[in-house]
Amino acid sequence: MRQACHKYQKQQNTSGLITTSLEALVKDYTGNRGYRNRFTVTYGSKSKIINTDEIAFFFAKDRTVFLTTFSNDNYLIDIPLDRILEDIDSKVFFKVNRKIIVNINAIKEMVRFSSRKLKLILSPHAPFDVIVPSDTVTTFRNWVNS
Repeated sequence: MRQACHKYQKQQNTSGLITTSLEALVKDYTGNRGYRNRFTVTYGSKSKIINTDEIAFFFAKDRTVFLTTFSNDNYLIDIPLDRILEDIDSKVFFKVNRKIIVNINAIKEMVRFSSRKLKLILSPHAPFDVIVPSDTVTTFRNWVNS
C-alpha cells in the first residue's frame, strides 16, 4: 500500500511539473509576442518603413493588398490580409469585411446602410464603399465602444 501511495505521489509531482512548465511556456510565448510596429514597403527601387500608427487601412483589390497611410499614400504590400490581421493590434485595427482592415482613427462616420448594415466614412477615403456586413455589426460596435 505504501509503495502504491508513493508511486501515485511521484506521478502527480511529475505531471504537475509538466503542467506548470507548459503553462509557463504558453504564457511566455503569448506575453512576449507583441504586435508589429512597422511595415516595409517597396516602390520602384526604394524601400520605406511605415509605422503602424501612420496606417489608416489595409485593403485588397484584385488579389493585391495595399496599405494606405493617413497622408493618403498607397503602397503595395506582399502580405495577405489574414496574415496582417494576426500581426497588428486588434484594439486599433478591425477587419470590417474580407476586403479591408481599418484603423479606429480612420473612421470619421458610421452611417446606417440598410436595416442591419453600416457604411463607414473613412479619412482618407477608401477606393470603394466600406460596408460592415450584418453578421459583423454587433462585433464591430463592441470593438468601437471598447
